[in-house]
Amino acid sequence: MKLMFVLGLCGSLLIGAAAQAGDLPAADAAKMHAYTLTMDKIRKYQSAMAAFDKAVFADPSLKAEAEKSASEHDPNLAATEAKMLRYPRLMAFFTKVGLNANDVAVLPLVLMSASVAAQYPASAPKLAAQTSPAQIAFCKSHQAELAKMDISGNADADKKAASGSQQ
Repeated sequence: MKLMFVLGLCGSLLIGAAAQAGDLPAADAAKMHAYTLTMDKIRKYQSAMAAFDKAVFADPSLKAEAEKSASEHDPNLAATEAKMLRYPRLMAFFTKVGLNANDVAVLPLVLMSASVAAQYPASAPKLAAQTSPAQIAFCKSHQAELAKMDISGNADADKKAASGSQQ
């Protein structure tokens, strides 16, 4: 459920697939390329997802809302951002930690693209329109810390990664 929420929420399945196929709208590629990754933003995103994960147990209607959001098609980043604003209860988890709709839509996609380019340099040219050299360098320099994180909010995965266990 958590992974479905993350992927549906940010539209990364659709936009990510388009990015890999070279079909990413130019405006989205430019927006992604210009995005600045920071560990602070990534930690905030992770914190928001962990808070959502806990809140679902207290309020099952959040799960239904997240599933409804995840089922909506997002053809581009602007649509993903607009969708976040249509789901204020979901967006509240992110605004509470200081993130905006742009961060929610763009951060996971940029992190995914930059991580792929950092780990598989042969893929970097195919991702160049949406992934900047600074984003790739960021992922390389924070690789160990990023490997210990799970932005889906799965605290158990974080603990296992920190202890060196496999999931």
